[in-house]
Amino acid sequence: SNKKLYVVLRPEGRELVVVAVAGSHLQESQQEILNFAKRGGFATLRFHTRHFERLKKGLSGLDYRLVEVRKHLIGGNEYIFKIGL
Repeated sequence: SNKKLYVVLRPEGRELVVVAVAGSHLQESQQEILNFAKRGGFATLRFHTRHFERLKKGLSGLDYRLVEVRKHLIGGNEYIFKIGL
């Protein structure tokens, strides 16, 4: 199968930060990522993106919330989301 997804994570206290995601099939892998974070004792999962439209399908069904928008002059705005665990 060509279903490959690479995820880089970083802990920050009780928050697990998604540093990078590459590949496809995020939606099919979301429960595995959430379970990993819960087993690690994290309270929230946080991710930053400048291209939220690329993540909408992969995040469908999750209760994520926009917590901050960082304005940038170059490269577009950065959107920061959190998911409570």
